[in-house]
Amino acid sequence: MSSDNKMQRHLTTLLKDRNFVPCLSSNNSEVFFIDDSKAHKKCIIFDSVVNEGEFVKIINPNKKIIFLLALDGCFFGEGKSPKRCDCIFFDDATFCFAELKLEALSNYEDTITKNREEAVRQLRTTIEFFNSRLKNDYLDFLKEAYVCTPPHYPQKNTALSETAIIFSDEFGVTFFEANEKTFQ
Repeated sequence: MSSDNKMQRHLTTLLKDRNFVPCLSSNNSEVFFIDDSKAHKKCIIFDSVVNEGEFVKIINPNKKIIFLLALDGCFFGEGKSPKRCDCIFFDDATFCFAELKLEALSNYEDTITKNREEAVRQLRTTIEFFNSRLKNDYLDFLKEAYVCTPPHYPQKNTALSETAIIFSDEFGVTFFEANEKTFQ
């Protein structure tokens, strides 16, 4: 793991009351995947997978070091209230909150809506926690939030467009429903 990442140093300084080092991993592959692993009970990195639709795909054409901070099951402990998002991933310029709902396989519209609403609540709670602890100082990093859903979920609905506006206005965070992130 590189020690020259300013966000990593910033987190270490402002979160010194938490031992988050065991929750932090990194990868500099051109492509890798993030999974909310049931076996490890936290988000982990895979270099390759069989079914890409079941994972968050990270595209890293410049082979920069990308950090993964596992939140649920590690930084916040397992199942601790309030529910927060699964992980944060970041490079030297972009800080991304992510809630993975990739195993939410229902086809029922009501269940899909509830899953999305829960994901948005978890992102909001996590962003509020980090805003407070970092004193809203993200070192001029671009902030993004991702709800990662199964490929069969219908995309682009009005409620998510409204969520994107709210996240931008309230938090200065760009909101996406996507299972892929490209770092430049």
